[in-house]
Amino acid sequence: MVSDEEIFQSYHELWLQIRDVVIQHKKAKGYYGRARILHTLDKRADLSQRQLADVVSMKPGSLTEALEKMESQGLVTRKRDVYDKRIIRVAITPSGQREWAHIQQDRKSFGRQLLSSLTSEEREQAVKIATKLHQSLVDCYGENKLRKEFFDD
Repeated sequence: MVSDEEIFQSYHELWLQIRDVVIQHKKAKGYYGRARILHTLDKRADLSQRQLADVVSMKPGSLTEALEKMESQGLVTRKRDVYDKRIIRVAITPSGQREWAHIQQDRKSFGRQLLSSLTSEEREQAVKIATKLHQSLVDCYGENKLRKEFFDD
């Protein structure tokens, strides 16, 4: 019988390998850090820069630096709020939406490549196991609302 420790170690090593490959891939593609910002702006319009920093769990200074770079690339716009000039509003541009679509395609391609060796039965088992483990974590520790989307970093 396989021990709890063997199962945990196996999943832990898988998670670390996936994380390392994703980070390496994103850095090579040049969009490490941008994806989370684009994802958020694509889903939620009219955020202040402070709200965006909170949602994407970035320090305001780091976010400002990232947004300046993204703005110079035409991916986002930043404008002063009409009613309160202290507030900067951030929005995704059509170019940013295209970049986000490209990142999503990249993510799908990664998933297809990772899961290509699994049979349809193994895929069903994988989903059932992942769902059970997720529910076990929620039952023991509660839902983690502060979690960053791993693939959106």
